[in-house]
Amino acid sequence: MKKAAKVAAGKTVAKKVTAKKTAAKKAAKVPAKKAATKKAAPRVTAKVTKKAATKVSAKKAPAKVPAKKAAAAAKVTAKVTAKAAAKVTPTKAAAKVTPTKAAAKVTPTKAATKVTPKQAAPAATTGALSGWLQRLNAAIAALQAHPEVDVVANWQAPGATAAQLDAVEAKLGLKLDPAIRNLYQQVNGLALVWGPKGECPRSVKGRPTMMYIESLWGSRGAIFLYPIGEVFGVKGRPTFDYAQFMPGDPPHWGFDFPGNFYTPAFVQVGDELRVRVGDDHGAAWDGPTVSFERYLENVLASWGSIDQRAEQFVTGKGAAIKPMQLAKLLA
Repeated sequence: MKKAAKVAAGKTVAKKVTAKKTAAKKAAKVPAKKAATKKAAPRVTAKVTKKAATKVSAKKAPAKVPAKKAAAAAKVTAKVTAKAAAKVTPTKAAAKVTPTKAAAKVTPTKAATKVTPKQAAPAATTGALSGWLQRLNAAIAALQAHPEVDVVANWQAPGATAAQLDAVEAKLGLKLDPAIRNLYQQVNGLALVWGPKGECPRSVKGRPTMMYIESLWGSRGAIFLYPIGEVFGVKGRPTFDYAQFMPGDPPHWGFDFPGNFYTPAFVQVGDELRVRVGDDHGAAWDGPTVSFERYLENVLASWGSIDQRAEQFVTGKGAAIKPMQLAKLLA
């Protein structure tokens, strides 16, 4: 029994010794690993520190980042500057306030177009009828400004050239009266139609047609002078020769068409041209023969009145008249 107890005690001691040795060995291994870990730690730390430092340096490095930002900023600035400049460029800015556009609203040319559309500057003339067109345009302006009047036709052609007037003389074989040359040098064709507001035919732009002139219901005033070359047929047949309805009579060249009932025409008397006004579409010519100057002065004094043509040159004696009041013609 005692031997068995000793053996058991020896085994127990041996186990304890073995356990201690094993623990010692384990302890010896663990510090080695820990030590190795401590040694490895500085390397890892060093690597991490270097990498972190490299990234941070790359981000914060003033040499690289500012250069890129500066370049980008330069591009953005250039674009913004270009766009801003495009908005305020002198050309565009000036376009809004250019004197041409600003003046377009109040330019004398536009203001005058209501009175004399597409009219060339008349040639300077002296003598009979030399200022007739200017006075007519003043009358047209007054008609347009009147609240009870509609001007439905207002056309004027540039004045005739000396060559065109010479061609007429060659065609007729006579010299034109100075009043005729003066008038057609100012305006070689014109049309004016006016009447009480709302009573005139539809308005027309440019040169009216003869059909339009022949349907002037409601109109009080009308002047429609044909270009002189067309009146006498310099390049063809005359516009209208009423002699075709009067066998044996000399030519009656129609030159003014205030509708189609009264028919002003040039007639040759001796070696000059005079004016007669026919009645009833040119069926009767019982009125006086007057000068071209007298005819146009009376037409202007009566605001181009159609009825006054008859009173002055059909039933009247063609005497000179004083300027009439517009109110009288509207009554």
